[in-house]
Amino acid sequence: MGLSFKKPIITESELIDELGVNEIRDLSDIHGEGVWNRCVIDDCIKDAENLIASFFKLPSNPTPFLKDICTKLTIVELKRRNSYPKEELDSIKAEALEWLGKMAKGKIPTSLEDNSYPKNRCFIHKQHKLDLKRLYD
Repeated sequence: MGLSFKKPIITESELIDELGVNEIRDLSDIHGEGVWNRCVIDDCIKDAENLIASFFKLPSNPTPFLKDICTKLTIVELKRRNSYPKEELDSIKAEALEWLGKMAKGKIPTSLEDNSYPKNRCFIHKQHKLDLKRLYD
């Protein structure tokens, strides 16, 4: 059987850009050994991707906004495993779920190749004047 390996939406480097090396190490070290636990980080990334996949199919070339949402959900999962205050994490997760809902409805693109999203969002001007006399009669 030929199983294809799917590239994750985000990598550890995007988490490092968001939080920094020391905080990622502290969050991933759930056993208190003082080491960078790559398995915990990968598991949190997969949890975030699975949550996103419950809304729509994961794109092969996600938008930067979708990557940002995945990064935030991964950080929420890392903090949840370290018993951070639930209220703080719930508000971040609720905002991410709201954006994912809009993406699932097609209001926000999920892929850089997404052609269904209207590119031109400005007003279309006509050559002739608009006659508004009938409004004032």
